[in-house]
Amino acid sequence: MRLAEMVAANHSLDINPAYWIVLRARPLATPLRDAFLQPRVLPTLVRQRNFYTEATTYLTDSFSLGSISATTASLLGYEGLVAQIYEDATPTGFAPIFVRNGTTENDAFGYAIGDNYNMFGFQEGSRLIWLADRTFPATAPPAKQAFVALLADERFSQWHDWRIDGTTVSLPCSVQMNAIITARRANTYLCAVPLYVSALGPQQRSAAILRSAGHAALVLFALDAPTPQALAGQRLEGGWALTLSEASHWPSYDAFVSDCVTSMTFELAFAPQSSTITWDWHGSMEGIFDRTSRQWRSRKVDGAEVVFPLLDSDIAVQTPATELSLRDFSAVGLAPYSWMVYPHTTSRVMLGNPASTDVFASTTWTDGPLYLPAYGFAEIVRTPPSHVSEWQRYAFTGGQKSAQLHTQRRQAARKFFIRENR
Repeated sequence: MRLAEMVAANHSLDINPAYWIVLRARPLATPLRDAFLQPRVLPTLVRQRNFYTEATTYLTDSFSLGSISATTASLLGYEGLVAQIYEDATPTGFAPIFVRNGTTENDAFGYAIGDNYNMFGFQEGSRLIWLADRTFPATAPPAKQAFVALLADERFSQWHDWRIDGTTVSLPCSVQMNAIITARRANTYLCAVPLYVSALGPQQRSAAILRSAGHAALVLFALDAPTPQALAGQRLEGGWALTLSEASHWPSYDAFVSDCVTSMTFELAFAPQSSTITWDWHGSMEGIFDRTSRQWRSRKVDGAEVVFPLLDSDIAVQTPATELSLRDFSAVGLAPYSWMVYPHTTSRVMLGNPASTDVFASTTWTDGPLYLPAYGFAEIVRTPPSHVSEWQRYAFTGGQKSAQLHTQRRQAARKFFIRENR
């Protein structure tokens, strides 16, 4: 329900790879919202892949966590990481966590501070390895701080019971690398670990938990200096590990904290061309990030490479071919990488055309060619099935003698039935 509300509000969820089209065509929100409202068994994990990136979503009764494998300027403003904590204290019923990187002059990190580009996610269920890798352009002005931050909305209620390595702390506070940060809110527990950050100048703090302007910020500082420092051409790299857990899965918050502190381990290996992060906690995650191409080279869960299906979602499907099918609908003559939204239990399909030219496609639901404008879409409603409107007696054609014999047999059967049931 929360995801459906966010779609209706035109928020960039990054849950669905085809969602970029909403920024061009507002009416797409309607079938997407319908798809999110379909009943599903929770918790559930969805992975999707398209020609831009790969997306992972984990939905529970207490929170949702979504991330994509890469954010670039071509993604039209995607939020690379979005968590929603379901909480009645907030007017909308949920409180977000999102990410930013960039430069700033102070610690008041709000939604509009920094940007969401040049970040990379590897998610397995409720666990997420989140990396930032950004080179500042030659035009970048000097700044006091360069950061990578996890930002939590606290305008209506707060995360509380903050602990570092199991010890209670008060905000603001500094944090050491690889320290285990925990907090709780509503029916959700949080654990975050600062993995590493590059040094771009003086670092009064390498990591910190801050609270300002109605937000809590878990911040990696690549630069934290009293006076502005030059950043042009420098490369900012940092990494976080983040996990959310439903409170109902643990005997208590103390039990959750104790398990994180005693059971969670990380291994980091850095080379000129790559960085490898291994996270063991009730199963292993291993990600190898290519520092040259800035792409994930490998992502493994319990030793097996993660697969992102291209056509495996009831929310949207997409294909590099010119044909696309789902359930009882199919279309041919499409542009490569066309996509479709076809929610369960509905009779509506929406087709999207990502090409710069118009397309005329053939579908199983239309009698003639279907027009899809460049960068546009078309909605099709399935025709209701035909029904029998006229009835007439069955005409027996076996001849008069056969008809008489048939009648005699029916009469005999009827007499037998009456006699036996008296």
